[in-house]
Amino acid sequence: MVQEWFSLTCTHCAHFGTEEFPKIRKELIETGKIRYQFHDFPMDRVALVAAMIARSLPETRYEAFISSLFSRQMKWAFSEGDPLEHLRQEAALAGISSSQFDEIRNDQNFIKAISDKVDSDTKKYDIQGTPYFRFNNVAYAQDPETFETFADLVKKAS
Repeated sequence: MVQEWFSLTCTHCAHFGTEEFPKIRKELIETGKIRYQFHDFPMDRVALVAAMIARSLPETRYEAFISSLFSRQMKWAFSEGDPLEHLRQEAALAGISSSQFDEIRNDQNFIKAISDKVDSDTKKYDIQGTPYFRFNNVAYAQDPETFETFADLVKKAS
């Protein structure tokens, strides 16, 4: 089992998600060599709202949406203007209306649930930043940067 904690505004997470994860999906996940689990770990308010929007989509669309957010991260999270308004546009492309977006982003119970999980995981695993991985309970607290490094970590944890 490989677990990844990520923040949708983390540039290292975006690199991993766009450059390395597609090959990991194809060669390790789809072949049944590993099970993979995503964990939201928003490092700021924008990432929190992005995670809430992603988790509000049907489960079958979650991964495609986060992949899209990572591939377009510089356009919505770091471009000129309000990143939440840019995120609203990204959400619209996924079928989330403007009023649904506002409902999701202002849902205090949802905010608390994700924040509580972040706090709990921080304490349990001593997570200091993202990306953070666990390979069969072996921690790796950085971007593996290459498929080869990731595959080596999988082997070592087996």
